[in-house]
Amino acid sequence: MVRFSQMLVDFPQLKEIEINPLLADENGVFALDARAVIDIERVSAKLEPHEHLVISPYPEKYTTLWKMRDSRP
Repeated sequence: MVRFSQMLVDFPQLKEIEINPLLADENGVFALDARAVIDIERVSAKLEPHEHLVISPYPEKYTTLWKMRDSRP
């Protein structure tokens, strides 16, 4: 799911993705068939990063790296 989500973040040109059937067992998940629809208007459009997402990533300017008492980040 994380890799699939990252693909949607990296490629705003993807309009739809259908995965059917999806096989899941104790060893993992495997897409047996998939179909992707590309938004032709977005292929050549100049897009701002993350403007296509409903929920934007947390702004980096609000993150701070803290060290624990044993000096681990």
